[in-house]
Amino acid sequence: MLNFLNAKIDSEGKYICVSRPRRFGKSVAAKMAYAYYDRSSKSDELFSGLEITKSPDYKKHLNKYPTIYIDWNRFATYKPETIVKDAQKDIIADLKKSYPDLKEKESLSKALAEINDMTSDRFILIIDEWGMLVRDDEAPVREEYVDFLRAMFKSNISNKLFLLVYMTGILPIIKYRTQSALNNFEKFSVINPNITDKYYGFTTDEVKALCKKRKLDGVRNQTCVLFRNQRL
Repeated sequence: MLNFLNAKIDSEGKYICVSRPRRFGKSVAAKMAYAYYDRSSKSDELFSGLEITKSPDYKKHLNKYPTIYIDWNRFATYKPETIVKDAQKDIIADLKKSYPDLKEKESLSKALAEINDMTSDRFILIIDEWGMLVRDDEAPVREEYVDFLRAMFKSNISNKLFLLVYMTGILPIIKYRTQSALNNFEKFSVINPNITDKYYGFTTDEVKALCKKRKLDGVRNQTCVLFRNQRL
């Protein structure tokens, strides 16, 4: 998966949205990507002995980028009428720990632009549960959130700010009327996974191996595989 993301950095395909049902490992994958890219982390030992270390690009990208991780579940208890504004303020407050000269206090897109002007830093942005506010019943909240996404990813400086944007959630973009805001994202869903099908959940071979390990062979092994397919 990391090799797949590395190939997307600073390319036309750098905007990625992965949607899967719950319990498919989306958050684990997002946190893994954050640990790998974040320049304030030291993750070489974490990945030691794993397949990614055999990649010729492993060291090239390991802990090399200013990386932002946003889990929208973190803001689930915020007031609906101010959640978009308050979430941005909290994220900007976190940014000020790394960029103490940052003056912008309310708009995340403007804050990132200010940082870029000051330092030329370009970001990797990882968002978990991107669709939490899109599925909210409050229409004004949805519209404000879509405007926030548009300002982040469809402005005339978005490509200057981001090297990679990786979003995950249970919702595919196309179902929630955000096409105009996010039509530059490449979408990987259960229905259209492309090459990402092996990065989330369990593959058939993995299920077979687990059944064998637990001595669930014969009919029960077949049942495990059938259950996996029905789950998908």
